[in-house]
Amino acid sequence: MTNILEQEFHHYRNLLALEQELRLSDAFAELDDDISLQLIVRVININPDKHHEILMKCQVLREYRLFIETTRKYSHDENQLKMAVEECIKEGILTDYLSRKSSEVVNMLMAEYDYETDMEVKMEEAAKASKNLAIVVENTAKNFRISLEEACRRLEISYDDYLEIIRDSTDTAE
Repeated sequence: MTNILEQEFHHYRNLLALEQELRLSDAFAELDDDISLQLIVRVININPDKHHEILMKCQVLREYRLFIETTRKYSHDENQLKMAVEECIKEGILTDYLSRKSSEVVNMLMAEYDYETDMEVKMEEAAKASKNLAIVVENTAKNFRISLEEACRRLEISYDDYLEIIRDSTDTAE
């Protein structure tokens, strides 16, 4: 399961559409018919392979995209990120802003990296928790001499979810 989540996480930016509209209400499981306020955000993919027209019209976004491309070439330790910022300044990429705010930018990039690392750790922990849940189901079935389906029912776990956990753990082990 962790492998699949990591692959999805790292390839997510390649899957993004050129543009998409996100609605805050889509984040809610249940939605009242009476929405007083709706937040709609237009997301524009400025990755180089997308060639969005806005990059031709907006110098700052074009430079920001170049800045992100440059930082992706470096590892995410503080010295490497400082080198990436210095390279951008030399290349004329966001020069004014980076000259004034380089330490804040490096700190922000470090925080982003820490977030990504944190997400990876959480995915690993979720995979371990899922495996532990499968063990509980199996032990319950064994100890009470009942079927796995009955053990899931008694533990209030969907049998399909249990099967998915087993399938994911088998895929990860291979």
